[in-house]
Amino acid sequence: MLRAGPYPKDVSQCQGCGVDVVWMRTKRRKWIMANVMVVDNSDLRGPNAGEDRFKYGEHQSHFATCPEAGSFRRGSDDET
Repeated sequence: MLRAGPYPKDVSQCQGCGVDVVWMRTKRRKWIMANVMVVDNSDLRGPNAGEDRFKYGEHQSHFATCPEAGSFRRGSDDET
C-alpha cells in the first residue's frame, strides 16, 4: 500500500510497461522517473505527497525495475 503517496494528478504511467510512476528532479536538476510502489522488499519508499526531489537511497528509480528500460536508453541504435 502507498504510504501517503503522491497526489493522483502527479502520477503518470511508464510508456514502456504501464506501471505508475512519478517524475522527480535529481540533485542536478535532471528529471527521473520514480516508482510509486517499491518493487522489492528494500528500505526504499514511494514519494510522499508534494515531495519533488528524488533522493538516492530513499526512492526507487523506475529504470532500475522497468522491463522495457533498454528501449529508452540513448544511443542504443544497433548500426553495425
